[in-house]
Amino acid sequence: MTAFKPFYLTGDFNGDGAEDILIVVRIKGRRDTLPSSVRILDPFHYAPKTIFPSDPAKNVTFALAIIHGSRAGWQAAPVTGKFLLFGESPVLTLESSRAQAEPEARVNLIELIRKRARRPRGSLPPPKDAKGDVISLATEAADSFLYWNGKTYRWYESEGGE
Repeated sequence: MTAFKPFYLTGDFNGDGAEDILIVVRIKGRRDTLPSSVRILDPFHYAPKTIFPSDPAKNVTFALAIIHGSRAGWQAAPVTGKFLLFGESPVLTLESSRAQAEPEARVNLIELIRKRARRPRGSLPPPKDAKGDVISLATEAADSFLYWNGKTYRWYESEGGE
């Protein structure tokens, strides 16, 4: 979804020292068109089973695609993990109407927070159980963070959120 600026981030999301990538995408096909190695997750509700859209061509669904790279990076095989994250949430980059909004409403909705970087005074620290870099996702209400906890992706919305 190149309508968003940025529409992708690179960082070390799982903390293994290799570069990973996150890309905002639109789901266009059914689940059986994806490789079986892609893990489908809904980190926004921690549901035991994520329901894939039954007709993604009819019901526009945006998602976050994440690839965990190996030592050679995410652009070379073998990659260490492939994930597709979606679900009901207040995350602005997952709102299909946002992609049609004015350009200024589609800018800086995702940001990388480096695990070991200095943070400006007063900024929120990333979640303590984050293993690597954290993805900040804009919502209308508050800061929210997407992070790898060593097993799966978790989403945390700071106080003041929905």
